[in-house]
Amino acid sequence: MKTLAAFMDGTLMGYLTLLGTCVGGTFALVQYRNARRWDRAKLGNQVLERLPSDEWIATACLMLDWSTREIAVPKGMVGFVGKESFIHSAELMSTALQSRGEGMRYTREEVIYRDVFDRFFQFLEGVNAALDSGLYEAKDVKPLGYYLKVIYEPRFLPADAISDLQRYLKGFGFSDSISKIYTRILGAEPPSSVKR
Repeated sequence: MKTLAAFMDGTLMGYLTLLGTCVGGTFALVQYRNARRWDRAKLGNQVLERLPSDEWIATACLMLDWSTREIAVPKGMVGFVGKESFIHSAELMSTALQSRGEGMRYTREEVIYRDVFDRFFQFLEGVNAALDSGLYEAKDVKPLGYYLKVIYEPRFLPADAISDLQRYLKGFGFSDSISKIYTRILGAEPPSSVKR
């Protein structure tokens, strides 16, 4: 009887303490992981909120999503362009994104395309860097996949415009990070470039 009492006093209490510690530690770990997942989702949501709220990004999205329409000029360019809106067309976009020889100038409207897409692709590079560092996961920014698809697969834009857009990406060093984020978010390699 003495051994049973000793067991009940010491060993059983030790086991119960160990069990309680394991259960408490597991609960804390689950809570920590859930909090991290929630924080990543919040950061991803903040990125997605920029699509309609950042006028440069929103303008790029409209340009990718429409073959022709009136588009507001980003406020920072109104003084340069001299008007608050212009008629976007796939043909004008295609021309604007083509490289020019030395001494050849872009029109003010063509400069809008180049500046807007530079900002949009820099934004996507930032998203890619944040994915690299684990700030959020691809599933948290999955709606970006729509615009990534449009860059590679013409929906409303003719193949020439998409081809010029892809050459612009490559020429300015954006193509690797855009291809990488495409693969991460959409789970497949981007289609091969559209050829003229």
